[in-house]
Amino acid sequence: MRVILSTSALGSGTFSETSVDTTNANVTTIATIAVPTGKAILLNARVISRKDDFAQKGGFDVEATYCNNAGTVTLQGATPTNLYKQAQAGWEVTFVISTTNVLIRVKGAAATNVSWKCQATTIPV
Repeated sequence: MRVILSTSALGSGTFSETSVDTTNANVTTIATIAVPTGKAILLNARVISRKDDFAQKGGFDVEATYCNNAGTVTLQGATPTNLYKQAQAGWEVTFVISTTNVLIRVKGAAATNVSWKCQATTIPV
């Protein structure tokens, strides 16, 4: 997994690029995004995936707003917006709150080798 982080002294946001391979339908964390205390963030994850023989592909654009109020992270609204650019049936990208982080998670298919790449950006306020 390769991670590239970029932040400024003004707290203007972050960018990360991560990757992971899956071989089954288990949910796997591809990135962990911290939600700073006293901040709200807009989180956007753009994810591309492909089966090892290129027979199946998927593209995802998932976005949500989270807030960390005194150590408690909550999602603004009912569910993250998940736009499937193209997806193999059953493949998915989801966000899950874990303490003061948001996990970006991917799920492939049983007995299928899938490579995933995620570019995640945050904008805090």
